[in-house]
Amino acid sequence: MKIPVVSLFLLSNVAVLVNCQCPSGWTQNEDSCYFLHTHDKYDWAESQVFCKGHRAHLVYIETKAENDYLKGMFAQRLRNSTDHNDHVWLGATDEIEERKFVWYGVEQPVTFTDWGPHEPNSNPTWGREDCLVARANYGWKWADLNCHNVNYFICEKPVPDGSAVG
Repeated sequence: MKIPVVSLFLLSNVAVLVNCQCPSGWTQNEDSCYFLHTHDKYDWAESQVFCKGHRAHLVYIETKAENDYLKGMFAQRLRNSTDHNDHVWLGATDEIEERKFVWYGVEQPVTFTDWGPHEPNSNPTWGREDCLVARANYGWKWADLNCHNVNYFICEKPVPDGSAVG
């Protein structure tokens, strides 16, 4: 009787993997769907608006595993880029209180971080830097940048309801 139980378990896991699906053009990892926008560069607020239009938000990176997955995605999708300024907007800001980053829209503090060298720095030479970005020239580590800069961006939303079996 143990063989049928194991077979059923394996079939159940396959069903979960097959039936979990993000919209076309989106990539699934764990319980989230991601869309890395690399066609045009937008400022941080415009990026938020784009994501919201797709019932999503700029990504909230909450764990090292999620961060590692996304850094791999950035490196792979932007590997042919020759511009070391091809950064990717993330969904946190410290516009309310300097150096206290929160995930925009949910106002939850950023607890996991992957700061690049000497970051965050909000260098006044380049204007106030209140928005979070993954920087290409830092190996996709994080930095704060002026929110009016234009960059690529990544949206996140939950895996659609009803697509997971379980």
